[in-house]
Amino acid sequence: MKTTKTALVLTVIGLSLAATANAAQVSGLDKSTATQLCVTAANGSKVAMLHEIKGSGWSSNFVQDNVKCNGESIGNFVAKYGSDGVKYMLPANAHVEIIELSQAKGLSGNVQVSK
Repeated sequence: MKTTKTALVLTVIGLSLAATANAAQVSGLDKSTATQLCVTAANGSKVAMLHEIKGSGWSSNFVQDNVKCNGESIGNFVAKYGSDGVKYMLPANAHVEIIELSQAKGLSGNVQVSK
């Protein structure tokens, strides 16, 4: 019984470490509002994302429709790197691309993703 319990604990620890090793680390390359939103979307929780959106002065719909992270919609970026709560907030299939607006207003975030 003790051997089984020890094996189970070691398996759980091993799986946790493997998941952590495969998690991407996302960091901002500038201090723009869009970059901060992208970093929070990838690294933060739903609450952190709501706080970041509120702090930006933009609505969540505006962020969903206009902010890009490394050239892709924030929804697609979150689908690759974000937590489940943020993925639910910013679904990948809901993006409407407005390239001119993104370029004109600096709504494109620049982040570095590393493993």
